Amino acid sequence: MQSAYFEKDKDLSWGEPPPWRTPEFWDQRASSFAEHDKGSGYADTFMKIIEMESDWTVLDVGSAAGTLGIPLAQKAKSITALDFSSKMLELLQQRCDNSGLDNIRTVHGRWEDDWNSLGIIPHDVVIASRSMPLGSARAAIAKLNEYARKRVYVVVAAGEGPRDSRVYEAIGREFRPPSHYGEINMMLAQQGLSAGNAFISYEDTSNYKNPEEAFDSLKRSIPEISTQEEEKLYSYLRHSLVLKDGRWKLNPVRVIRWAVIWWDKKPVDREKGIAG
Repeated sequence: MQSAYFEKDKDLSWGEPPPWRTPEFWDQRASSFAEHDKGSGYADTFMKIIEMESDWTVLDVGSAAGTLGIPLAQKAKSITALDFSSKMLELLQQRCDNSGLDNIRTVHGRWEDDWNSLGIIPHDVVIASRSMPLGSARAAIAKLNEYARKRVYVVVAAGEGPRDSRVYEAIGREFRPPSHYGEINMMLAQQGLSAGNAFISYEDTSNYKNPEEAFDSLKRSIPEISTQEEEKLYSYLRHSLVLKDGRWKLNPVRVIRWAVIWWDKKPVDREKGIAG
C-alpha cells in the first residue's frame, strides 16, 4: 500500500507550497538561520561525506546563506548558489566578500522556475540540502538529475527532523515524524537508482536573547497556530526555557538527525519521470 506521500506525488507537477516554504518566510529568518547553522557541525559532517573533488562544479539548490556553499567553494572549482530568498543570497554574497571567495555565483530563483532561463547549465554535482519540496519530490528529483553530470545529493529529515515534537505535544497537536528518508529511497529504487545513505546528527543549537524571541520563533514554525495554542506554547516555554551563557534554550537539549541520500547520474527518461 502506498503512503499518502506518494498519493500526492504521482506526476511531475509542482504543488502549492506550505506557508514556511515561501521567499517571505525565509527572508525574515535569514539572519537567525545563518547564525544558528554556524555552530551545529552540519556542514563539516556533510563535507566529510561528499569527498569533494577539486575540479567539480556544484549546483547548490536552496543554498540559503551558504551553509554548504562556503565550505564547498573552498574545495570545488565553482559553485552556483540558487535560492528564492533574496535576503539569503545577500548574506551569502557578504560572506563571500568577507572570505575573499570569488568562485560562487548567486542566482535568485525557485525550484519550479525554468532554470535554463536563469542561466543555469548542468553541473558535475547537484545538491539539495534540506531544501527539497517534498510534496513534489518526483518533480524535484527529476530536475536535480537533469542538471547533474555525475552525482546528486539530497538531505532530508530522519527521525523527527528539525521540528520539535515537544512543542507540538505541548500545544495539544499530534506530531507525526516525517518519513521522507524511507520514502525517497523507495522512490529511487522504483526508478532503478541505487542510492547511498549516511546520517548527520547534532545537538540543537537554537538559542534566544529572551523568552519573547523564543516564543515568536517557535510560533512561526507552527502552521495556522490558534490563540489557544499560543497560550499553551507560552506556558510550555515558561517552564522549559533555561538561561545559559546569557542565552535562553529549551531544556533538555534534543538531537536533530538528517539523512544524506545520493545517487550517480543516469540519463533522464522524461516519460517515466526520473531515469531510464
